[in-house]
Amino acid sequence: MGAYAPVAVVAGSEFGVEFADRLSEALDLPTNGTALSPARRDKFRMIETIKAAGLRGARQLLVSDEEELRQWHEESGGRSY
Repeated sequence: MGAYAPVAVVAGSEFGVEFADRLSEALDLPTNGTALSPARRDKFRMIETIKAAGLRGARQLLVSDEEELRQWHEESGGRSY
């Protein structure tokens, strides 16, 4: 690794997560790995990933329009406006 001997790669912000994961794998350092990098940046994926692993997570819906959100909200016990 030349003149440097890194022991870790830390993302300075959320935007650097995927690059830090790729770099740490390439340098054979302790790493989160790249398989779940998108789940560490996308909050919807993050919650679905933890639920798939058997952990409790928030109810959520990825909506494409306002009416879909209103319907889900009402079906979940929310009041209609």
